[in-house]
Amino acid sequence: MIISNDRLFPYPLLKKDNENFITSKFEINTEYRHNQKEYEFLLKVNLDEKNLLNLIDKGDVSLMCHLECSKTKFRSIQKLKLGDNNFKINSSSIFKLIFSAIP
Repeated sequence: MIISNDRLFPYPLLKKDNENFITSKFEINTEYRHNQKEYEFLLKVNLDEKNLLNLIDKGDVSLMCHLECSKTKFRSIQKLKLGDNNFKINSSSIFKLIFSAIP
């Protein structure tokens, strides 16, 4: 799947303002907390597309958060659920935290 001119993904992605599901809602609210030791990520996932919800319930589709740092070469994939999610990453794994949508 092509998201932009320089990014290819072998799996379908949903993102904010995507035109794949015009009458449906897909939202992820993100926050994080930081101390010397770790980052704690707080994500709230909201999805109201019935076909995708059925596939998630059957286990045929998963919601994932892909986190990576190009400076440290750190990569992590966290499986998400609908509603509230949180996970922690060691501070030394991430050079500088910047939230951004896929271009």
